[in-house]
Amino acid sequence: MPAQADDDDAPLAVTDLAGATAAATAIVEGARRHLRIFAPALDPGLLDAAGWLTALRRFATRPGDKLVHVLLVEATSPQRSRSPLIALAQRLPSVILFRQVTDPLDMARTDAFLVNDAGDGLRRPLAERWQGEAWSAQPGMSQRLSNEFALMWDRARICSELRKLEL
Repeated sequence: MPAQADDDDAPLAVTDLAGATAAATAIVEGARRHLRIFAPALDPGLLDAAGWLTALRRFATRPGDKLVHVLLVEATSPQRSRSPLIALAQRLPSVILFRQVTDPLDMARTDAFLVNDAGDGLRRPLAERWQGEAWSAQPGMSQRLSNEFALMWDRARICSELRKLEL
């Protein structure tokens, strides 16, 4: 992850796609066992970046129990655009799981975030923009978003349409 500001507890401002991609890649690389992604439509440009996908593939195939939970607001667009994350998930269906929010409150969220179990995270208040904040080794910040994610995950439906069809 890019270096933190002078205050070690202060999040780092993310202002563009390159910064968001660098932060997201560092979050995946720092994950131990869990990664939680709330991305309304799989964030084209970020969650299909080659470096990020490579880091995710390495994380997902490392020995040990790994879980990547991806929560979407809308699953149709990423499926139509043939998102590489969906293709990776179809090759690793026991590691990368998708759900789609169904609760109106969850559907009304405007943010996007990515957190790991080591206390690293990236949050963008407006999902359609790259501006946001990233942090490293701040379990309190990540835990708050993880708790919100867990509640949304429990209310969401399984995205069976994103699974690979075996005929």
